[in-house]
Order: sequence, then C-alpha cells, then structure tokens
Amino acid sequence: KVGSLSLLNLKLPKEINAAKPQRFTADVELSVLPGQETIASDAVLHFHFYDPQSRTTTKLPPVKLTPEQLQTGKFRLDIPLTCDFLRAGDLQLRIFADRLALAEPPEGFAFNRTGNFWETTVKVTSQRHPELADCQIVDLDKVPKFKINGKLYPVNRFVTATHTQLVTEEHLQIAEKMAFPEQHILDFHTGGNWTRRADGTCDFTAIDTFITSYLSRHPDTYLTLHWVLDTSGAKGPHREWILAHPSEWAMDSKGNTNVGTFLDVNTVCTMASEPWQDVLADSTVQFVRHISESPYADHIIGLMPSCGLSTEWLYWGSQAKAFMDYSEPYQNAFRKWLEEKYTSLDKLNAAWQKQFSDWKEAGVPSEEERKDVKYFDHLLPEKHQALIDLGEFHSHLVAKVIRKFCSAVKKTSNNRMLAGVYYGYITYVTGPYQAPFSGHHDIRQLLDKPEIDFLMSPNRYDDRGEGGAAGFMTTAATLRKHGILWVNEADNRLLHAWDRNGKVYGLRDSRAVLEREFASCFATGTALAWLDFGEGWLPNDSRLVQAFRKCLAVGRQLATDNAPVHDEANAIAVVADEKGITRTSYNQHLFLNLVGIYPHLLRTGVQVKWYLLDDLDKLGDHKCIIFTPTCTKFTPEQEQIIKEKLANSNRTLVFLYSTGTYDDNGFQPQQAGKLAGLEVDYVEGRAKSVLRRVQGDDELLQGLPDYYSFGFAEPTDLLMFPQVKGDDVKALFTINESETPGFVRRRFDNWTAIYTSAPGLPTPVLRNLARANGLHIYNEAIGDTSYAAKDFLAI
Repeated sequence: KVGSLSLLNLKLPKEINAAKPQRFTADVELSVLPGQETIASDAVLHFHFYDPQSRTTTKLPPVKLTPEQLQTGKFRLDIPLTCDFLRAGDLQLRIFADRLALAEPPEGFAFNRTGNFWETTVKVTSQRHPELADCQIVDLDKVPKFKINGKLYPVNRFVTATHTQLVTEEHLQIAEKMAFPEQHILDFHTGGNWTRRADGTCDFTAIDTFITSYLSRHPDTYLTLHWVLDTSGAKGPHREWILAHPSEWAMDSKGNTNVGTFLDVNTVCTMASEPWQDVLADSTVQFVRHISESPYADHIIGLMPSCGLSTEWLYWGSQAKAFMDYSEPYQNAFRKWLEEKYTSLDKLNAAWQKQFSDWKEAGVPSEEERKDVKYFDHLLPEKHQALIDLGEFHSHLVAKVIRKFCSAVKKTSNNRMLAGVYYGYITYVTGPYQAPFSGHHDIRQLLDKPEIDFLMSPNRYDDRGEGGAAGFMTTAATLRKHGILWVNEADNRLLHAWDRNGKVYGLRDSRAVLEREFASCFATGTALAWLDFGEGWLPNDSRLVQAFRKCLAVGRQLATDNAPVHDEANAIAVVADEKGITRTSYNQHLFLNLVGIYPHLLRTGVQVKWYLLDDLDKLGDHKCIIFTPTCTKFTPEQEQIIKEKLANSNRTLVFLYSTGTYDDNGFQPQQAGKLAGLEVDYVEGRAKSVLRRVQGDDELLQGLPDYYSFGFAEPTDLLMFPQVKGDDVKALFTINESETPGFVRRRFDNWTAIYTSAPGLPTPVLRNLARANGLHIYNEAIGDTSYAAKDFLAI
C-alpha cells in the first residue's frame, strides 16, 4: 500500500433495477502514505456484488485510475454499474482497492476489516428472466457458423481453465485479453467449480460467480461450458457419492478398484453402472434448469458433458495399460449386450467355442485370454470372438452413456442448447492398449442422433511442432456429412508454455503454429478452440494475440463470402473403419502406421478428406479413394457400393495391406486383394515391409530416384505379396530387397485398382497418385504442409 483512498459524496441509488444500466459518481481523494513518495501507478478499484443467499459474487470490471487522476489526488469518478446478471434481493456492494489503503468508509458503508473492504447493502429489483439462447450450427457445407437467436457468429472460440481447476480472477483476466469485438464465443471448464451434495442437490455457486463476473464485464459474449461430471480425480463433483457406492466401482483384471489415470491412481465408478449414470444425468438436468432460471440464460449456448480420463471419455485405465472392466455392473451389462446380439446360448457357444449352460457363465474374458493371441495385430474370430465382442461392446457402452448425458442437455433445454463431447479418436489413439481399451470406436452410434451437435478432440500430438502438420484425431468429413461439427482443440504449447510436449520455442514459430491450426480448420470446414490450460500462454503475449486476431479477421472475411469450402473432386478420400480396430489385439502396432500416414497426406499439396467405412455412399465426387488397413472387413452391402458406385468414372481405389482380410468365415489374409481384382499370397512373420521402386517410367514413379524406397517403422504380423497376372497388372514396387511385388496396379476399362503390402504411402507417391487422377495440386514443394479449399490456401 502506497496511498490512502477516500470516497466522498458517494451517490449510490438505494434500489438498483437490474434490467437497466446504472451509473453512480463519487468524489475521490487520494493521499500518499507516510514514508512513500508517490501513489502507485497500478492502483485499481474493485466493485463486487455479494449475494448472501446464494453466496455468489459478481465482480464488475476493475476501475484502473489514470495517471492524471493519480497526480491530482482529487477528482470525480464516474462508475458504470453492470447489473444485468444480478439476482433480485438484498445484495452487498463491496469496494476493494489494490495498492491503496482504505480510509474511513463513505457514508452508509461499513469497513470490513477481515476482508479489508467497504460494504453496504443495496436492493436489486426487476431481475432479468431471459429465455435460454437458441443456438444451432449452420452452413456445415460452407464456413460453419453458430446461429444464435437468428444471428450468425463464427464458431471459433478461446478456452480457459482445465477440468480440475477452480476458475479464478486470474482466469477471468486471461479470458478478458481475448475479449475483442470480433470474438463473441468463450469456453470455460467447470471442473472444480461445483459439487453434488449428500441430499442430491447441486451447488453451482462458483459457476455463477465466474459467469456473472465475466458477463458483467463483457455482456456481448456467449459461453459454451465444459460440463465436468467425473474426472477420476480426488476432488470430482461426485466424489462423495462415488466413495459411498463401492458396488459401482470399476475393477481391473487383478481385482483392483484403484485404477490408473493420466497422473495418479484412484477409485472410479464403472461407466456401466446405471445408478452412477442416473446420478450424473440428474446433475446435468439440475444444471440446465439452473441456467434456464438464471439472469444469464440467454448467454449460454452449449454444454459438453465431460467424463473419463482427462474428461475426454477415454475409459478408465486405458492409459495405464490396465485390463478393464471386471466389475459386476460391467459384467452384467456385457452379458445383456451378448443376449441381444446372439439371442440364444447355442449361438453364443458356437461363436465363442464354449459350452455355457447359463448366460451368467459368460463374461469379460480373463487377462490371460486377452493376451493369448496368435498375432500381435489381428484377432482370429474362430478363436477370439469373445475378445472381438468385448472390444465392440466396450465402445458401444461409452457411446451409449455419452448419448444419455447429451440427451439430458437437449431435452431439458428444449433443444435450444448445443451438446457435444470429446470422442472419436480413431486416427490417433491407435496404438497398443489405448486403441482397444479407449472406448472411442463407436462414432456410428452418435451419428444422425438429435442429441449430438459436435464432437471434439485436441489436435494430434504427433507432428505438431514448427513445420509440422498436426491434424485431427477423427474422420471429420463423415461428421460433416451427418450434420455434426468437428471442433479441433488447439492446445499447442507455445513459447511461454512450461510443458515440453510438442512445444515451440520461438515467437515466429508460435505465430506460425497458431495460423496453421486456423488454416487446417478452415480448409476442412471444422471449428477451432484455442486452449491454454488456464496458463495464459497465448493471451499474455500481445504479439500472439495479434496473430490470433489476424486469423479471426481472415475467417470473418471468408465466412462473409459464404463460398463453398469443399471441393471433393480435387480431394483424396481416406477411409477408416472403427470396427477394424476392435478386431485387433491389446498389443497391436498395425494402426500406429495409420498415425504415420497422416503427416504424409498433409504434405501432398492436395486436399484430403477422412471418412468412415460405413459412409461409402457419401463419398461424392472423389476421384481417388484410399482404404486404410483398418478396413479389414467389408459387408456385402459395402462391397456392392464399391463395385457399382465407386469402381467407375475413371476413379482409382487404393487398398492398403490388410483391407478385406476378414469375412464371415474368419480371418482370410489371401482375400486382401479381392476388391482390387488381385490375388494375394502371404507369409507369417513379424517383419517390416520396405518397398523399393522398379526401374522404368510410370506416372506413379515420376520424380522418384532410381533406388527410391519407403516403409514404416512398425513391423506387421504378415508379409503380403500381390500377384502380377495379366497384361493389365503392373508391379511398381517390390518388397524387402527382393523381386517379389509389393505394390501392384491393375487397370480396368473405367477405373484403376492398386494394392500395396505396405500399410501406408509416402508423400511423393501420394502426390503422383493425385496427379495421375487429375487432382489439383496446390503446392509442389516437397516437405511443405498445405491446407487448401475453394478460395483458400495456406502453406
């Protein structure tokens, strides 16, 4: 404290109409405290409204004193009073000061020495009772937008705080630095800010505090909220309920109910627990009703029910390599699902090769059974159907619970609020343990459902540094086709971040990464959410804020043009099958190659769109379609679509490694080239596939050195050898320093088929493939990451 503050002639209205703007004035007198030379230049006044009934504090914008005011020492202060978000009743107005000692209180105020503030009671009348904001997502085929009460807004937003943090004044100040006129949407986490009491009611006091405080300062802002339900942390909002219900706890294969998470080991409820689901759904209903009755109801546009590891719906223990879930509720739910699938014990016994006499004998296979696999990668239906069923059920359960919580949001808000979750990480969380245990492989259940408006993930942690490609963890084009917005959370560690995971260290690189993430979202018709974990990595550096605002300006211009973004005729279509991942073992490495192909695709200089296999009928005008190794089984209907709708119009269809290796008779590796019209031999053995180009000229070999070769770091279970039979078949690459073909093309009258024994393709081959199919190549430079759409190019 370097100065003393007195407020004289404070003219405060006895009653405040919350529905109208208010102002009051005061004569200020400042004096220097003994032993000090000047009053501090950072002296600030704070005005808070405290509601003793709800224990909610609304913090008005701080009043920073100007140099002229500090110099004169006596002046009249005009103070705007933002009351829109106050509840009616008797409230306490509290006045605080930074770097100033409070002198005798103004007339009508008392001095609270415990909290070191002046306070008085004021009556707030005519509380606002607005309707919930009506929000929809529109223009998914162009530049997606929020339509809020009939008006259009950009979908990009800034996110602050994390799933475990209590939102503090520091977080509000961080968010304020991103509160410019063109940034209307903000996102807060609610993790440490509410609790469910023993009597079943919920305390949302802290949430009310930060929402009303922020909106009082920035009333033009709309908020989406990460609605944190269960985080596996020690202080989750339902922690007391969880500890009181041990029968609902999740359990690993060794009988442990302390399950590993990202950072610790904790007791959690199995997601199969119906009592747990009901309690969390009830809390969600309470919160939506609380919002709808609040003065800020017209400023909340969406909720994200958040649960699982890091609130991303990753199943408990999946990061800790735990074999889950052996709890009784999970076992019962699995048995019920098996009854619905097989309808009779005879059919189950035939599939599992068991002799169960009662459904109760079926259950989650033991850890030993789950490890007893012939291959590291593939499960054999004739031996491992129980494991395949478990993998399918596991993701089915997670998606079913997601639908329940999102449905609570939509129904309680009468479909006015948006609902979505973190889910669908099928192009990144694909490695050992995480892929089969994550529960993220039932996107299909969430499509075409009225309760799901958007899905979300962090950008890919692989290749996200300077010069990198990053990208998305899901099949974003499929979501767009089904009317669901994909939100890319850019939590990039910029130069001020303490975390070194993908960190960039310079200002120029940090700006470039910000621009890259915006470009990747715009070019794919998705949304961008910047997250700094509440640390201020971006907002606290005005130079990065400037780069952020530049991106917003470009986005606004393109959104105003409202031009179509998607040019499918000039984009490579990449197809993945989430069910294919459930047919792999706990320790599979095959789909790490799926992670590997992603940065190669984004360096081709061509547009790229990712789809689910179930959406073959939605591939539109794509001329080049790549089937990834996850597409291990084609249904008869899918085979028909490929033969009748896709294998024509001079398209090229590319089949990678294990495509089509399953049918109703089990694992059939020799069928890998079936849809390409090729015969394929194979040998068993854990080995890497390295392909070397043949000599001679060909459009797919253009620009490749004579001894060019490529391969992927992760070995596979089988070596596949496509056969060259007929004049219309040509080998372009051989495998592992031999003369045996490993990459074969077959030309038909009106389409071309390619089969490769490698699980991916490198950038030069992909670019030649695009060029051969007449796709527009926006950037020929080797190594550049490019993002392109109609009327837009970023390099």
